[in-house]
Amino acid sequence: MTTSINIADKCQALELVKYTESNQESYQIRTISVPQPKDNSNDLLVKIHSVGINPFDSMERNGYGHTLLSVTGKIDSELPRILGRDAIGTIVKIGQGKTQEKYRVGDHIWISADPLRLGTFTEYMICTHDECGLLPENYNTKDKWIELTAIPFGMTTAWTALVATGKVSTDRESGLGKKAFLHGSGGTVGLAVISILRYFKWSTIVVTCQGQNQVEELRPLVTEVIDVEEQKEFADELKCTKKGEFDFFLDGVGGAQSEDLAKTILKLNGHFVTL
Repeated sequence: MTTSINIADKCQALELVKYTESNQESYQIRTISVPQPKDNSNDLLVKIHSVGINPFDSMERNGYGHTLLSVTGKIDSELPRILGRDAIGTIVKIGQGKTQEKYRVGDHIWISADPLRLGTFTEYMICTHDECGLLPENYNTKDKWIELTAIPFGMTTAWTALVATGKVSTDRESGLGKKAFLHGSGGTVGLAVISILRYFKWSTIVVTCQGQNQVEELRPLVTEVIDVEEQKEFADELKCTKKGEFDFFLDGVGGAQSEDLAKTILKLNGHFVTL
């Protein structure tokens, strides 16, 4: 079985050399030539075709996670470093470990890169089998790759929030009779959470968002949409009308007000997860 194809010794990458300071657009990014990344026995070397930019990238550009990177020591937390979490690519080399059982050279995959590793803004990158998956057949065409690039990190974040942290059951009809409240659901993660809950047939999904465009996008997908711009007193109303009703509360906003709302509208053994 082919485990690699010939590639150049160096590749182009986009690296961050300076964080944003005092909320000013003073960050610096540059294009550089870097040696091809080195893999180990369980890694995949991937040629990147398209990458996505999500809110986490902007946060990381502003210095988010710098302390965590320093503590873990998994990668050099000092600048410069390559950012990026989402990508679509083609496997060009496979290690000798268990990765060979699932993937082949030439497979097209999505990537949701571990924030503690170097990112996707490069021509070639190393990833583990835990950070990627095969593209679905109906989307495995070049004209769909750019569209797909917006999904991986948001979807894996949603799955982690629901299943790993929120203990949502993955039985196909486990959501029958259950109610979820999603606070701040207009972005990629929120849409992914809604898709997963719908797949598991959750009976009631109530979401908050901001602005008419998000309302129109979400309305066909959920039970109820609350526009926080129009319904500024929604939290007080919910505390009166929905006390102890929900099995799951996902907080995409943060802060004491969200926690206070969750305490009131969640059932006694309900799950609260904050992003």
